Amino acid sequence: MSGHVALLGLKAREAADFQPPATELDCSLFDPTALPDDPTWVDNIDAVVIGEHLRDPVPLLTVLGSRDANLPVFVLRSADTRQALVNRLRFAPGIGRHIRIWDHDSIDSLLLELAAAAHRKTSQEALSRGLSAASQHGAPVQDGYVLDDVLNHAPVGIVVVDPDARILAVNREGEKLLGWSQGNARGHSLISRFDVGQREALSTLVADSFAGQASTVPLAFSLRRVGGGAQRDLHLSIGRVGRSGSVQACAAYLDDVTELVQSKRDLENARDQLEHRIAARTKALSDVKKRLEQRTRDLEASNIELERAKAELEQLSVKDALTGLFNRRYMATQLGAECRRLRRSGGALSLMMVDIDHFKAYNDSLGHPEGDRCLVRVADLFHAACRRTGEFVVRYGGEEFLAVLPGCDAHQAATLAAACLQAVQDAAMPHPTAGQVSVSIGVLTAQGDELADPDALLSRADTALYHAKAAGRNRVELADA
Repeated sequence: MSGHVALLGLKAREAADFQPPATELDCSLFDPTALPDDPTWVDNIDAVVIGEHLRDPVPLLTVLGSRDANLPVFVLRSADTRQALVNRLRFAPGIGRHIRIWDHDSIDSLLLELAAAAHRKTSQEALSRGLSAASQHGAPVQDGYVLDDVLNHAPVGIVVVDPDARILAVNREGEKLLGWSQGNARGHSLISRFDVGQREALSTLVADSFAGQASTVPLAFSLRRVGGGAQRDLHLSIGRVGRSGSVQACAAYLDDVTELVQSKRDLENARDQLEHRIAARTKALSDVKKRLEQRTRDLEASNIELERAKAELEQLSVKDALTGLFNRRYMATQLGAECRRLRRSGGALSLMMVDIDHFKAYNDSLGHPEGDRCLVRVADLFHAACRRTGEFVVRYGGEEFLAVLPGCDAHQAATLAAACLQAVQDAAMPHPTAGQVSVSIGVLTAQGDELADPDALLSRADTALYHAKAAGRNRVELADA
């Protein structure tokens, strides 16, 4: 069974990644700005992939949702843009029910999910064809229906029932939902597994199906708890009637939408809370406005102070309070972004891991105030040395610093590290036990696929620093030299 997948917002070379034979996917590349005017083209599509080259996918998602609300859609986004799109979709009206935001680097995992979603739509058609084919056999079937391997592994629950809603066959997903094995389920009433208030509606739905009047539009039902488990929310629809020998049957399709229903509830609760907060904030602002109408000059002064405090707070969130350098929180975000950028462009990235030699002895002898002044002095020297566009210095630990040098090759990094080492020596800061304050520096330069793992780069730079200290301190060591 092959799934038909529409690829939108991808380049031809990217679309080729979705063509491996093992996935059995029929993928077609479309221009998202020139989709067919006929809305029925979506009927021939089982799933959609939207690439990063379509920067704003929300209008397209709205169009697809209006044509088929149940169409599985996978939107590829990088880690730094993914959350912004998730936030927008929470409040976007008219989009489909089955939208997944996927990491563009995880193509292999996506292919498995995509194949399952694409085959999901065709499983109902396959079962209908199976029932129709079974009706061509004249001999009665003694053991009831037997589902083929495709239907048995379909991602939606399939339950075949007779006119009394007794179960004739159930696939594996149906077993999980009902809590019955294939053998135990056969002969039981499907209706008995649902809440009492919904049994009459389900009985009517089955009866209408055998009368040729059933609608295939999914209806909402709830499965009762089994063995203390949680109640499950389902979309249930009835398939076409078929006959195998003397046995007449129809198929019920059970689509587990528990997570979707819970997500909608969470979204509604979040909206209610947001509206409540907005109402409370509006009232508070109204009261403040009434009080401050008599104090216009004070308000202007307060606004200036507020903006200044906000700017200082933003700086404090990414800056080290003592040295004024960036902190590790800023480094964790910025280093990953630089690695991804340079990996795409083919540029080099260098790191300098720095440690002040014998700093504990400095602190123990002169006290923490003097130790702090020493940290600030060394931080200023490295900050002054790393001033090219994109370069920044981080206070990495107590007496450790990290310089991040985008676009700096190995020779340039080694030259800069030697200059920094000399700058500390020229500062001639006295040390109570070592004569003069010095630093040890580990240097790493990486390029290409090496940039895929920022944590590994930090580890290698730290190893180079360890070698510098082990070799006698007050020196530069290159990683992997």
